Amino acid sequence: MNDTYKEIKSWLGKIAKDNIKTQSKHLGRISLNNPWIVGNELIKRVKNYTANQIQIVVGSMAVTSSLFQDTVVFSALRVLNEGTADQEWRTYIQQFLGVFFKKYYRVDLAGVFVFLVNKTGRDDLAHLGLLNECLNKMTGVEYIDNLTYDQLLA
Repeated sequence: MNDTYKEIKSWLGKIAKDNIKTQSKHLGRISLNNPWIVGNELIKRVKNYTANQIQIVVGSMAVTSSLFQDTVVFSALRVLNEGTADQEWRTYIQQFLGVFFKKYYRVDLAGVFVFLVNKTGRDDLAHLGLLNECLNKMTGVEYIDNLTYDQLLA
């Protein structure tokens, strides 16, 4: 198990846009043995990623198993549900899941949407950000603040 932690830490240090194909195969090998540990570590470290790194990490998950992809989603929802994530971490997880669901649209979202609807039905509005991020990324619609009237007319 310690080897898995070392491998995922090494993998995160090596991943870049120019070696994504090689590193995605490496992630596939690592995640086959311990999908829960690898998925959980990715979500724990998501607050250290930039937006570009989130794109690269999500892109490298192309050759991973569907079990691993489901595990990553479950890990993210578990962290969001526990309430242990600060606002910044919560935002990064929401961005990660938004990019993830846009790229891997074949992942079953029924459970995620049931979870989100049940949470908002109980007046737990903290998860609305995730719903908003998922819908924005999946549809390609971006919300823009501070538009002037002239910009709207253009």
